[in-house]
Amino acid sequence: RKEITMAQSDDEDREDDHEEMEEESEEEESEGVSEDDYSDDEEEETHYFIDTLRKIVDATPLSQLLLCPRGEEHETVSSLQVQSLVSVINADLSGRALKNEPKHVVVETCSHIIIAMQGINQQIMQDKALYADPMGMDAVNRALSTRIKRLPADRMHNIDGCVTILDPPDTSDQVQPSTIVKEVEDILKSTKAMKDIFQLHIFDGDEVPFQNKTVDELRTNSSKGSGAFLDAAMMLMWSHSFEDCIDGFSHPNKEDCGVDELIDDFINLRDVDVQKRQGVRELRDRERVCLFAGIVRALNDLKDYREKQDNKKSAGVNDVGEEERDSEGHLLHQDEEPEMYHGWSGSWAVDDNRPSKNATYYGVKLGTILDYAKQQAKKMVKKAPAGPKYALPRAKFHQDMSADDEGGRPKASNEATTPNDFAICRAKHGHIDYDTFSGDFSSIYSSSAWVHDGSIGFSHTGSGWKNREFFGHLYGYDLSGQDEDVQSRSFTSRELLHEFWATPNNVLADGTNNLVWVQGDRRIKGFSTDSWSSSYIFSLAKNPGKEARLTAGIFKRPKVTSKDEGRKNIIVFGSERIGYLKNGIIQEWGLSEANRHDGVRRMVSMSNIENDLSQWNEHEVINLSDDTWMDDTGEAEVTAGVKPDSIRVVDIYTPSSVGYLPNGMLAFAHLDSSQIPIYDQNLREVSRLVGFGGDEIEIVQRPTFERIGDNDTFVASDRSCVKIFDLRSGKAEMTIQQKCVSSEPIIVSGAKFVCNRLRSGKGAMMWDLRSQRPLYSLPISADTEIAWVPALDGTSKPPILMTSKGECYKYGIDYPQDDEWEHKSAVNAWANLEKNDKSNDAGDCSIM
Repeated sequence: RKEITMAQSDDEDREDDHEEMEEESEEEESEGVSEDDYSDDEEEETHYFIDTLRKIVDATPLSQLLLCPRGEEHETVSSLQVQSLVSVINADLSGRALKNEPKHVVVETCSHIIIAMQGINQQIMQDKALYADPMGMDAVNRALSTRIKRLPADRMHNIDGCVTILDPPDTSDQVQPSTIVKEVEDILKSTKAMKDIFQLHIFDGDEVPFQNKTVDELRTNSSKGSGAFLDAAMMLMWSHSFEDCIDGFSHPNKEDCGVDELIDDFINLRDVDVQKRQGVRELRDRERVCLFAGIVRALNDLKDYREKQDNKKSAGVNDVGEEERDSEGHLLHQDEEPEMYHGWSGSWAVDDNRPSKNATYYGVKLGTILDYAKQQAKKMVKKAPAGPKYALPRAKFHQDMSADDEGGRPKASNEATTPNDFAICRAKHGHIDYDTFSGDFSSIYSSSAWVHDGSIGFSHTGSGWKNREFFGHLYGYDLSGQDEDVQSRSFTSRELLHEFWATPNNVLADGTNNLVWVQGDRRIKGFSTDSWSSSYIFSLAKNPGKEARLTAGIFKRPKVTSKDEGRKNIIVFGSERIGYLKNGIIQEWGLSEANRHDGVRRMVSMSNIENDLSQWNEHEVINLSDDTWMDDTGEAEVTAGVKPDSIRVVDIYTPSSVGYLPNGMLAFAHLDSSQIPIYDQNLREVSRLVGFGGDEIEIVQRPTFERIGDNDTFVASDRSCVKIFDLRSGKAEMTIQQKCVSSEPIIVSGAKFVCNRLRSGKGAMMWDLRSQRPLYSLPISADTEIAWVPALDGTSKPPILMTSKGECYKYGIDYPQDDEWEHKSAVNAWANLEKNDKSNDAGDCSIM
């Protein structure tokens, strides 16, 4: 009773205090006191989490607080100091102060935590007898992860104290003229689509459509805005007559002005009042200038033609002219064949809204506007720096390499590939094998998948109705260098047909064991490139959570949502076992002789399913005929796999990418995480890499330079940069400030390079880590994966950069110098890349 009475008394006191605070607040409001009335001194007294953290660190450094001797971690309870730190962090994450932290405080806090965590990681790597307190590290990780999402964009790549930050070259002006013309077409289409918005915004609800207004009325209304009437004319006059457009697209400040002078003034903003130029500069981009030039030159072309024809008629001359024109003097154009999409039910144009070149815009034919826009684009684009004579024409260099001595001389066929061959892109482009890599990559029915590791790989293309049947190719390269043709690389491919009831869900190539692992229905199969057949067939547990509980007793499984889960479920643990990780549960199978497949291929047909299944005992097969998407013509191999040797619970989400490190370590990238935990073979975290400011980290399968004995240099990327870490210190030694999809380490005769796949039609850029500079880019799209096929030291076999679509670049080989097609192919490759790569660079787009 006494405790209840005291509690009630405390509640009453708090209510009284709350009422007093409300009264004081009302008095302040009545006196006109606002937040702005407080002095700067009072603002400086605001207390943030970083202030508390510094007080804790001043008393006891985080490394001393969180590091403990290894061996007793399962028996040790977190110290009172660690528990106090966790309480402070929990209170901070649940409080209001976190949301009110200014950006500079967020940056300062993230930087402080990252540097502290790097120090902890470095001590763990140097002293294997230490481990970090899990409870404390989890709290620190949460404090960092919560703030990383609020980092300013300009600090996302340099929050970790990395000194060497490399900037990529500006290639925005190095595009094909045809790419700019395509963007001009897009502007015209959007202009027509936004007519109602223009009517409302510019004419303030005027009921008279702007299409019916005179040029003078348009000038009057548009002057209310930026005052740049020529910009407004491009938005508003696309449906006006030729005569109106000749008047509208004239110089607003000069009476006698030629076409060249008008375009030049438009580029340099001389058509706009000086005080209003700053607001217009954002609109005068390259595409807008080319559109304006196309319109003005097309109008004057038609005007000049009509004047000449009138003069000839007056003189009695009947001259039709060489150019094909209609009765009104408009040039006639031939529309290109539309790009077609071929689906299961028929074919149709990819872009149905693409206007005809003979359609009328601004009183002239669209084709004429685009032709003159292309001429202007050729003047505005910049050529990439020149490469040496024997550089592949597809390479777009980023500094002048024309004077390179080696690149100016041919190479003997029996010479090994050198680092300079790679640096100057001495390579031959081609396709590996059309049957292996041809498939449906773009439709909604695509089931394409590709993995590669070392010298082996697998490509799934699909077959049957809507690509619902399993069909792919297992392949491998010969690394021995025993072929008669020293410049070739022996490529062997074998079909894999009807191996599952469904198409693949997960695929992993393991070049160390020469196995490709494929998870299709409820099974995982291991296909060997030694025997070209399935060496292992494993069956996934139907209810792994239940079986794990039976094995481990009571446990707390991590709370997992679909947002947290990645897609890299298959994990290889050296040559001993593989695992399948999903929802915090891992199923494992040993790669022992006892678990090998018996070699019997058990095939069934959907049209004769019952009779086919009756050939074998029920426990020997898996029948999923009621769950498959295949039609009556489908077939499947139905051998029941070996059940898991163990099922256990781990406090780990399924990663979005996995890097296989030397000494059996595994680096995981998780969705919605800016950190890279590193695990041992038992999935026990041993260290953690921090330093990224984004949460979309990508790690390639072989992220180190292990092949040349460098086990410590580690490459990873996010949407803002690429970081090259030193695993011994856990710190990034180099940062490439470049938005990319992934970064692939490349080794050529001991020299280190990285290949960054870029978005927005920018290709794949090669960087030399020795000189810390970009070399050149190749026309490889963001949705095309790449892999490096190495060459053994001492052989003259060429190393190969290959893609998921079957393209290959064989380095150390001269391309035919007299091949005109190679130069045309290079132009077309870049034009198609810039046109079709729709991936967004998150910041490189602009609207009219």
